[in-house]
Formats: sequence, C-alpha cells, structure tokens
Amino acid sequence: MAQRRVGFTVTVGLNPRLLMFAFEEKSNDLYVFLRSGLFDRKVNTKSITGNINTQKFSVHPTKNNPELNVIKQYLNAGDERTSVIMTKAIKNGSKFAYLFTWRTSDLSDRHYDMRKCDFIQNIGSFDPSKQTLFIGLLVGAPNHRFRLGWDDNVSAHQMRFRNYRLVILHSVLNFPSSPTGHFIHRKTVDPTTLEGNAANDMKKAIDGHTDIDCLNIFKSEGEILVRRYRELIYSVNN
Repeated sequence: MAQRRVGFTVTVGLNPRLLMFAFEEKSNDLYVFLRSGLFDRKVNTKSITGNINTQKFSVHPTKNNPELNVIKQYLNAGDERTSVIMTKAIKNGSKFAYLFTWRTSDLSDRHYDMRKCDFIQNIGSFDPSKQTLFIGLLVGAPNHRFRLGWDDNVSAHQMRFRNYRLVILHSVLNFPSSPTGHFIHRKTVDPTTLEGNAANDMKKAIDGHTDIDCLNIFKSEGEILVRRYRELIYSVNN
C-alpha cells in the first residue's frame, strides 16, 4: 500500500500546476511520476511534437547489492521505453544520482492540473508569457542534505522520505515558454564498452555526484536545452 503522496507544484498566475508527485512504498521502492504533457524533439532535421502519456522513475533498494541502487525510467510517448540508472550515491550516503534536466512547457496542458496529494511542496512561481522554467531532479540518501551555497539563479527544494531524499533544482530564465517541453535523461551504460573521457564520466556518474557537480550539470544541460529551443524556434519559422 502506498504511503503519503507528495506533490511538487509551481504557481502560474494564481493557479498551482502539478509538476510531479512521489511516494515511497512499504517495499522501500520510491516512485516519482512526472506530469509531462506535450514535448518536442528533433528527428534528423525535423522538429516533431508528441504527447507523453506516462513518465515515471522508480528507485529500488536493490537488497542483493551492498553498493548499488537500481533506478528505472519508464516512458510512454506513443511507444514504450525503459532505461536504467545504476548508482552508488544512495548507499554511500554522501553523493547524489542525477536523473534529468527538464525545460518545462508553459504548463497550460491539462496534464498539469492538480490531483489529490497528501502533502504539497510549492517550489515558486513564474510567468510563462515572459519566462521559462527549468527543473533538475536528484536522489540521494535520506540524511544527506543538498547544499546549494550562494547562487542567485538556482534554487533547491528537498523532500526527505524514509530511505531517500529527493532534491529539485529549479531556475527561471527570461524568455517566453513554449507549449511543449524538452528533457535530457540519464542512463547507465557499461563503462567497459566506452573509451577515454566517456568511460571516466560514466564511472563518475555511477559513483554519484557532489553538490557542485549536480549544480554544474544542471546549468550545462540547461544551456543545451536553451540552444535546442532556439533551434526549434528557428526550424518552425523557416
């Protein structure tokens, strides 16, 4: 049976919009459901728009491994996809697993309408006619607090569960939101199949990221999403 459902919201005008909700089962599995709605992506040189019907992450205790936790992502956007993140961050207790960076849409889609939750954490507000919201999601050990330090462009919001801690990084940039959003997802690849820096980066990702690593990932992937958004606008207008 599910424990309390925690909703994470942002305020648009006077209305709360539901970004995601999370709950931890008695089995110690943590589930995070994203309210993803419309998305855009480039296929070859064409921009296409689709609808994400279901997107969830599940963090598993992986009791048969003393070092690793398995994190699964399930995505249904017309076709079903599953990917896996392997991380040592939770059990070593001092780092975080970085799950994704998200440029949200203008959140007008019905997917973001409020649903019943036992507890609501609001992360702030923004004006989609002038601004775009960016979200990063991390998971770590329950007693390991994320320390942002001083950064006037990024905020961090944390929620402690029995066996995990979720951290939401968020930032608002000053350009109008699109009706569609865009994600950069992470997945684990066997480092022995990679070479050079790619192999080292994958090993580091499996070991987990420090607070400053996570902040730098959020900013660098945010820049990638901004660039892709500009490419999308250019392709639509030309």
